[in-house]
Amino acid sequence: MLHRAIAVAGIVLPVLLGNAAAVAQDRDRMIGLDLSLRAQAFSDRCAAFVALKQLDRAIQFCDRAIELSPRHAGAYVNRGTAYDNKGDHDRAIADYTRAIELNPKFADAYHQRGIAYASKGEHDSAIADYTMTIRLNPNAASAHYNRARAHFFRGDNDRAIADFSKAIEMNPRDAEAYTNRGTARDRKGNLDRAIADYTKAIEIDPRLHGAYAYRAKTYITKGAYDRAIADATKAIEINPAFSDAYINRAAAYANKGALALALADAEKALKLNPNDADALNTRARIQEAIAVYRALKLDPALKASREGPKRRGAEP
Repeated sequence: MLHRAIAVAGIVLPVLLGNAAAVAQDRDRMIGLDLSLRAQAFSDRCAAFVALKQLDRAIQFCDRAIELSPRHAGAYVNRGTAYDNKGDHDRAIADYTRAIELNPKFADAYHQRGIAYASKGEHDSAIADYTMTIRLNPNAASAHYNRARAHFFRGDNDRAIADFSKAIEMNPRDAEAYTNRGTARDRKGNLDRAIADYTKAIEIDPRLHGAYAYRAKTYITKGAYDRAIADATKAIEINPAFSDAYINRAAAYANKGALALALADAEKALKLNPNDADALNTRARIQEAIAVYRALKLDPALKASREGPKRRGAEP
């Protein structure tokens, strides 16, 4: 018998003449391949719109991908990412879970689900997913970084430092990892090592405002108020909307006795973030100190309180 080649969607398949069943089977296969290719195209467009932060359009394209290919694990992950970026963490988790059901070795699905759990404050579940990500992909530096953050929020500074260190080992230019390892070291009381981490982060990225602000915090703990003010001021120059820097500079000014300047910074922090508990507490303590000195007919701009406001605690 003769053989012919039928080209469909760029794919050439042999069809045996006179065999209707074989022809029908090949047609079904070609249709399936075509649907899969179209689903992948929709999933790719979904991912592109996620990157553009056009999340509703992204979800529409992922919906179409899943309609065409209900077992397309990647489309579920992309749609989950869109939901997560919209703040709908439960839907995101449902999509990531479905992707994992379809492909239990899909490392990115575990990683993204871990991020969604962390956004909900469910750090134990996040750690479990990041750990699975690392098991499937030992070179996933971002999974080590994110697991470190989850350990930090659970108060496990030692594990946080270990994972931040691993992330740095994998990517020695990761300034954020150095900054966050510094916060964990600060919480353990390793102030000099914390300052070294913040300094390294600044060497890598001189525009990283958080590294300056949190180094300022550590300098306050060490009593180096002038250095703290310089660092907080630099952070504010880089990012005038970063309320933590104003809180830390307020604490440094207060400890130096410059209560008027301290109060101005506390007010600025509250203007940026009216519900910030640290800023409210800092302002209250400064106002108390000013009231005492006015009662004593002293100049609150020059006299320091015996115990100044606490510096702002850093979070990764």
